[in-house]
Amino acid sequence: MAEGFFSCFICGQLSDRFGRRPITLICITLFLLSGLVCAFSTTFIMFVIFRFILIFGMSGASATTFVLLMESVGANYRDVLGICFEFGWALGYIILPGLAWLIRDWSNLQLAITVPGVLFFSLWWQVTSF
Repeated sequence: MAEGFFSCFICGQLSDRFGRRPITLICITLFLLSGLVCAFSTTFIMFVIFRFILIFGMSGASATTFVLLMESVGANYRDVLGICFEFGWALGYIILPGLAWLIRDWSNLQLAITVPGVLFFSLWWQVTSF
């Protein structure tokens, strides 16, 4: 929980100063790299540290992308798109128990939930196109 708070505060300030797109790309990169390191961590302390960085990156990317979305749509569509933006989290929480039941090894489960994050890099090209 603390990493999400720090991430939103720090990434919010940085995105106001340097722009939302570069901070989003940095946060997505943090998320992917720390997720891969988590999957191959050798100690619990190493896992916890990189899991903190993973959640920091994911929270920062989510917050900056949400603000960018709200800034780029009209006032009439903000409420609907704001709710639709959060459907991914709900879907992830629904899918995760079944995925954990299928994938019993924690490191393979960590890889399975990190690797689809590569699709977030397509977000970079979508955001820079307008």
